[in-house]
Amino acid sequence: LREIINDFKNCAMMAQYQQLTNYCLAIDAALIHLQDQSELDKSIISGLLDIYSILMDTVESFISHQPLTEYPDPNKLLNLSIQLGLTEKGREGKKSSSVIRVESARIEDIGQLAQELNICRAESMGKISQLISALSQTEKELKLAHELIRQLELDSDSLGHWCTNDAKYHSEFDGLEFDLYSQFGLNTRHLGQYFDTLNHQFNYFDTELRNLQQDLMNQASLMTSIEEELVHVRMVSFEHFVPRLKTLVERVSEECHKKVRFKYIKNNTEVDRQVLQKLLPALEHMIRNAIDHGLEDCHDRVAKSKPSEGVITLSCYHQDENLIIKLSDDGAGLNYDKISSKAQQSRMVDHPNVLTQAQLQQFIFQPGFSTKEEVTQISGRGMGMDVINSLIKSLGGSIQVHSDKDQGTHFTLRLPRLLALNQVLVFTVSEQIVALPMSNVRGIVRLDSTDAARYGGVDLPLVTLEHLLDVPDHQAYSKAVIVKTQDNHFAIPSSQIIGHREVVITPLCASLQFLRYLVGFASIGDGKLGLVLCADQLLFSHQLEKQLPQSGNIQRQQRVMVVDDSLTVRKVTQDFLNRFNYMVETATDGLDAFARIDRFQPDLILLDIEMPNMDGFQFMQALRAQDQFIDIPVIVISSRAGDKHRSKAMELGANAYLTKPYSEQNLLNTMRDVIYHEPSRQQRH
Repeated sequence: LREIINDFKNCAMMAQYQQLTNYCLAIDAALIHLQDQSELDKSIISGLLDIYSILMDTVESFISHQPLTEYPDPNKLLNLSIQLGLTEKGREGKKSSSVIRVESARIEDIGQLAQELNICRAESMGKISQLISALSQTEKELKLAHELIRQLELDSDSLGHWCTNDAKYHSEFDGLEFDLYSQFGLNTRHLGQYFDTLNHQFNYFDTELRNLQQDLMNQASLMTSIEEELVHVRMVSFEHFVPRLKTLVERVSEECHKKVRFKYIKNNTEVDRQVLQKLLPALEHMIRNAIDHGLEDCHDRVAKSKPSEGVITLSCYHQDENLIIKLSDDGAGLNYDKISSKAQQSRMVDHPNVLTQAQLQQFIFQPGFSTKEEVTQISGRGMGMDVINSLIKSLGGSIQVHSDKDQGTHFTLRLPRLLALNQVLVFTVSEQIVALPMSNVRGIVRLDSTDAARYGGVDLPLVTLEHLLDVPDHQAYSKAVIVKTQDNHFAIPSSQIIGHREVVITPLCASLQFLRYLVGFASIGDGKLGLVLCADQLLFSHQLEKQLPQSGNIQRQQRVMVVDDSLTVRKVTQDFLNRFNYMVETATDGLDAFARIDRFQPDLILLDIEMPNMDGFQFMQALRAQDQFIDIPVIVISSRAGDKHRSKAMELGANAYLTKPYSEQNLLNTMRDVIYHEPSRQQRH
């Protein structure tokens, strides 16, 4: 029953129906209390039927799009669940520890507040450390000033009897019998007194700042304890969800008419509930793919001298501050010939034969990339790996794949142990602040060459980021960050190493998902934002970028007009195209584009469909109706992936149709095809 309710709850969460989710949580809580009971009395059965009735009414209202006029209070439902869980022994007065049931979302909110408070504390600690450092420098200056004032006092004492104006009133005394003061001496004495007062205030500030620093250190210890307790509340055992995955394997293997055994390597691993809830759909999709596309039929396996029964292996464990999930099968492995051919057909790369297997593996994570043509109800058309990669990135993690022919495919998911806080190394590239997960950082070395960085007696290639991040070239790099991925080591030149930080990573919005080498952004601690890099996709993007034709080789700079109602899309696309020497003009809608088109005279138009005032379809219809604009190529870029929108756009005269999110390599190659009147393969998809 609990497994069924859990599946029901996950469906409600995916549909973003919070009311139904709350009811499922309440039923699950009731069932937990009932597990230890040997008998169910009539009151318990009646209560469960009441909950079932409420649940069905809620589902029917959701299906019919007619919400209930009055929903039962979820808190009352929770109280009912607690009452249902009371056993006869409990009614007789058995003592037990009190239990308070709180919605998981509220626990997450409290945890988020605690982490934000910890980050604010760290920022305050950094500022106080800077103040203490400044006070230490001031203390040195005060000591020098004190020496000068002391010297002035000595000089004024020696000159006092020469400069006094009151000497005539005390002529009967000599200099040893009566102290005589000049105005200079008085001013010097007052200056010394003021300095003593200032020094006293300085000592007070210094003492209080150090006390405040100690208080913040004590607060840090308390915050760590609070976070650990909240973490313990959020953690659930991964093994609780293994039966669900095992059931999925049995069901899908039966549908595919294959013999498959599910093997779980037990490690007693606890996982952040929020991470697991978001990750389970991805794992389920990967398992479906493995059974449907990865494992061979029984006859094919026997022909390859393999056991007729395929094996899917899953393991989950902690490594440092990371959660590692490994999913593998013993099937046929990735078909690199098909991947290479598909990459060339999609214009993602010109010479796929020079790519290594590790580089070809990364193509399966590109948007719209699939080597499967048939549509199945089990795993779709292979389009899910891009979505899974985006999900893993949004959780601050990375996914790696390794595959050999007839040896199966192995996926390694590396995620932060806790969803909220991530350990990163912060450094700068030119003037841009960037961060890398500590799990990918192997060290920092001094950079003595412009071609390679030496680490562990080996010369590692340099991956420069100025072009990818659109920042000015910096020629005076003195250090390099050594980065490790699954199969490679490389170095990133850095102008300054800021240090280790605990940050909360904010994922990129949907408009920026095509930037595969970025995980998101984070507040570094002094109010500045830094870009969080994805090491695996970073190397892949760098290697592909070197193979792309640069627009700078074209004799005349190409003019591109970007028509989109989203400011973010216009700005990001403009910056991206500027990197490849395109001249870019932006417009907010079709009417704005017509107002600019005569002056700008574009060679190409990148056009959104859904816009106010004049949408993309209306714009193309009006554009093709005018002789002077009829030959301007148009690439439609829309989030609408259906055949209806694509056919409409091509019918109105679009030269190509791309769906968001798209890969930047695919966009550049499609633009090149369209500008030079090469037949775009996108038209045939």
